[in-house]
Amino acid sequence: MTSTVDTEPISIVFVGSGRVAVNLALGLTAVGHRVLGALVRDIHSDNARRFQHLAGPVALLPINSLSGMHSSGIATDWLKTADALVISVSDGAIAEISKELAAMLPQVVPNCAFHTSGSRDSEVLAPLRASGLACASMHPLQTFTETSVSPQCFTGIAFGLDGDDQAVDLATQWARQLGGYAIQVPAVQRPAYHAAAVLASNAVLALLQVATQLLPEAAKEQPDNPLLPLLQGALDNVRRMGLPQSLTGPIDRGDWKTVAIHLQTLKRNTTAYDVYLSLAVATVELAMTKGTLPQEQVGERRQQLRQLLYHREPTHTSFFGGELLASSNNTDFFK
Repeated sequence: MTSTVDTEPISIVFVGSGRVAVNLALGLTAVGHRVLGALVRDIHSDNARRFQHLAGPVALLPINSLSGMHSSGIATDWLKTADALVISVSDGAIAEISKELAAMLPQVVPNCAFHTSGSRDSEVLAPLRASGLACASMHPLQTFTETSVSPQCFTGIAFGLDGDDQAVDLATQWARQLGGYAIQVPAVQRPAYHAAAVLASNAVLALLQVATQLLPEAAKEQPDNPLLPLLQGALDNVRRMGLPQSLTGPIDRGDWKTVAIHLQTLKRNTTAYDVYLSLAVATVELAMTKGTLPQEQVGERRQQLRQLLYHREPTHTSFFGGELLASSNNTDFFK
């Protein structure tokens, strides 16, 4: 992370005070930008207190009421002097927040507005765009916890961007200054991009939970999860060698008998069975990319696994007795 900005420091107002907002505020301040503060719904919330303690002052976000739109003088002053707005709230709240901000913006408005959602594109900021702001989505491709607060947490991190050129250019500059880099994510690709992020973070934790449940009791009683070094080793291999070449295990070796034993063992655990089977299909495709499996085996094995995956009863029980294999001329699966 660089210590100074490439151009003149930019004044920024955050909307929302959660984990992403705190880390971005700390990071942008560390590289020389000026964070005026955060507009929040509840200045007494835990998030607001933490933002105020770590990153800057907070002020009340304008709210709709029967008597109209109201805002604090501090909020109005910030918006008059800010160069950029960064909206970091829950995905479902972005559109409404955009409308409220557009309704209260002073005549001298910020140049750019961003949101940090991974699942929404920049179109959700349409009310602000209509008010004359250049708008973009700016999603840091990282997971943040309550304890992961650091201005250095964006080093090596991708920022998924889409939107107006001026805002995208500024977000690209911020990403570089924070030690990360920018990737363009067109609106049409946004859902798949966000699904990828979920699979690579949340789903990995769910996978680890399923795998941990299969361990013997003695392993579960250890102070540290015995699977963590294995998981970390796999990730280290990916970093060193890339995805295809890092693959190991029974499918990589063509050891289908071991795969069949695993599936037989997991039949009574529906979640573990389905997870293993789904990932086995994906692993066959990865092995094909690596070049481990003979081409003539790939389609056959993938079809067998998918038959088990999508035909739960009774075919998955007959599979282990050989009936499914015999009916589809795949009697060599266990060899």
